[in-house]
Amino acid sequence: MPSFLRDVIQSCFISSHLSLGGISEVNCQVKVIFLTLWELGWDPVQQLFLNFAIPKERMKKSPRMASAASDIVAANSAGIYLVCEVKYWNSPYLANSTDQVREYQEALDAPRACLTNGRRWIIFDKENENPLIDETFSNVDEMLSGIKDWIGPQIIMIPSTYPYPEAFELGIATAKRRQPNLSLWDPEGYSNLNVKQFINGLDRLSQEESIIIKRDTGTGSISLKDRKMGKKLIEYDPLTNMIVKTNHDHNRLSIPSDLSRRYHSAIKEIGRPLKDPERILSFLKTMIQELKKPNFNK
Repeated sequence: MPSFLRDVIQSCFISSHLSLGGISEVNCQVKVIFLTLWELGWDPVQQLFLNFAIPKERMKKSPRMASAASDIVAANSAGIYLVCEVKYWNSPYLANSTDQVREYQEALDAPRACLTNGRRWIIFDKENENPLIDETFSNVDEMLSGIKDWIGPQIIMIPSTYPYPEAFELGIATAKRRQPNLSLWDPEGYSNLNVKQFINGLDRLSQEESIIIKRDTGTGSISLKDRKMGKKLIEYDPLTNMIVKTNHDHNRLSIPSDLSRRYHSAIKEIGRPLKDPERILSFLKTMIQELKKPNFNK
């Protein structure tokens, strides 16, 4: 392993006020935790990822959260090994985030999880409620010795399979999802056949009914909107293969309540994740016919 890593981490122990600042979580993530995991043997290019995105549908205990991201994960396309939640250096409130890191661990089905402020490490196994260790260290050698047998790659050798479709692709796409991503409409960018079929169907509808509806792209989703009011008939996240509820927009569009109700019942049944693209497309075609009626939104 590169010998300079221990020196960098130890300098943070010695002069944390200069190297890490006051309450900067990012400095602790990068200068201490990322380098520590690298020193333990994780591949910094192929296995370690920052701000690994988790869709809100997986956050069962925090349903109001728009999205979530684990600070650092050890993962690859085959599965997940470890999730880490990092607080600022020597934070006295570390234990307050236990529920947060355990929810990330459950959402990703990670074998191990760690909660750390750089000096104190609380490490969990997914099968046990109590932590495997909860220890505070005074220098880098003591820390590496204390955690290597719990979260080193020689210990977590087999990853857990991701519990939902496109999890790895979604996780590492965090930065791209901050602005509209036109490539979300490209069906060849996905391996799931239902996703390909559905995107093709939505695109075809937008072309066939271009006078009534238009395509739109959000930060992480695609949608079909009516041209008159700009309201959504459908919103779809192809990375998670999930259809988002659009009750409010349907009300504004005066789509018959029974039709909207049956559509939303269908997406609960087959739209999360999407299993029957043609059935959903059939609903959309019926909605479009409603939008063509002379009394639409008068």
